[in-house]
Amino acid sequence: VLLPLLGRRRFTGLFDAPDVAAQRAHFDRHLDRPWLRAVFRLAFHPRVYARRGLDPTGLSQRSAGGSLGDQFFARFRDLCTATPARDNHLLQLAILGRTLSEHATPAYLTRDGFRCARERLDRLTFVEADLVDHVAAAPLGSFTAAHLSNVVDWLPPERFYALLRNLAARPERPLRLVWRFIHVDRPLPADLADVVHVDRGFGEQLRTTDRFPIYGIVPALIG
Repeated sequence: VLLPLLGRRRFTGLFDAPDVAAQRAHFDRHLDRPWLRAVFRLAFHPRVYARRGLDPTGLSQRSAGGSLGDQFFARFRDLCTATPARDNHLLQLAILGRTLSEHATPAYLTRDGFRCARERLDRLTFVEADLVDHVAAAPLGSFTAAHLSNVVDWLPPERFYALLRNLAARPERPLRLVWRFIHVDRPLPADLADVVHVDRGFGEQLRTTDRFPIYGIVPALIG
């Protein structure tokens, strides 16, 4: 929708910029328009977004304060300006529908990456289940790492904390985990504070190099 409204040239200027400072200047000069902010406020209005964008449960944990459209416009600016556009395959795919070069292609889409994935297919297992219940039923030592995406935006606090407690009860060795959030960043309850060791500083460091900086990042270690 945005390409015909703004023109492809306004976007391709991001990929011609020599560094992120030039990308920010280009975005502010050519892409930050009052009418575009208004489009975001309309498209991401909770009533519209919950019907056309995602399941309403995805907004269930968000507080009512602030404009969701303004929030997503700020994240859109981050996506366009936080990392070098010529190296960011996610930005290129989102805007252009393709990557600009083999250099920008992620490892899993390269020939070597595809070959590696094909050779290890027998090590991949897909499970469709309630996440909290699945972890609770898993045998001791089932997990050495867990990426929880932005489950905090979807789960009420008691379910999210139950998930963490179930993970904390099952490591045979230190378990690395990370979760992300768009709308809500949950503090740990007292009984988990000494068990789940969150590294907020590392999370901020990761976000500065994230190719898709829509989420906050919370890395942690159990054990």
